[in-house]
Amino acid sequence: MKSIIITLTLLCSFSFFSQAEKTNQADTIKNVHLQEKREKGEVWKTQVLSNPLHSRVYQRSQNPRFRGHWSGFNLGFADFSVSNEQLDGAGDYLDLERKNSLVMQFNMFQYSMRLNKLNNIGLVTGLGLEYQRFRFANKNSIKRGDGGQIYPMEVENVKKSSFKNLYLTVPLIFEWQFPAKKYQRAYVAAGVMGGLRLHTKTKVVYKNENGDTRRMKNSGNYSMNPVKADAVVRVGYYKLALWGSYTITNMMEKNKAPEIHPYTIGFGVNF
Repeated sequence: MKSIIITLTLLCSFSFFSQAEKTNQADTIKNVHLQEKREKGEVWKTQVLSNPLHSRVYQRSQNPRFRGHWSGFNLGFADFSVSNEQLDGAGDYLDLERKNSLVMQFNMFQYSMRLNKLNNIGLVTGLGLEYQRFRFANKNSIKRGDGGQIYPMEVENVKKSSFKNLYLTVPLIFEWQFPAKKYQRAYVAAGVMGGLRLHTKTKVVYKNENGDTRRMKNSGNYSMNPVKADAVVRVGYYKLALWGSYTITNMMEKNKAPEIHPYTIGFGVNF
């Protein structure tokens, strides 16, 4: 009986130590395999990044290319900064209804140029159209005299009177985007926008003697300067923007009208 018990005890002990040894061997093999795999991965990545072409592609994937925020549609509310000194306060006819004085910008083409390796600072230019509609508050219009002087034009039973311009625009804007390593970035931009005047007209909606609504439209240059320059500021995130502009140059020719500088505040959607 004792011999049987001793034999069974020896067999159990042998089986236990054999199983433990196999487990230790398996763990060791697994650790060695993982270590070799990790080391091979590191060696492969190092070899790839040592190639200048692959390294450049990897860096670009970490920092998306610089793309400015200019192309899109902008809508703003406008007003005039008017100096009446030359005409002794005779420029009240240029007062505007702010809620109905609008500026719309259709920025169709854009070109972006990066200025740093992180691709988050650059210059933006392009081509667009700007449509201005200034609504007079005093229900009058304007006319151009023989010497080019701008005078108020009185019209009876005026419902609304507008002064409209169309410009071809070209910007030069410095833009900073943050954070640098994200695709959807916030941005701050400032610069100048030049404009070439394409068309100018006035429009008056009034009622005649019979009470019928009539529209009177007159096209002309109205002593407008052919070009303008605006200071522009834009702040936004991804495709949304808040923007403001101030026309640095005089809107009309000197000594023919009050000194007028339009300014605009609005919002936009980038394409």
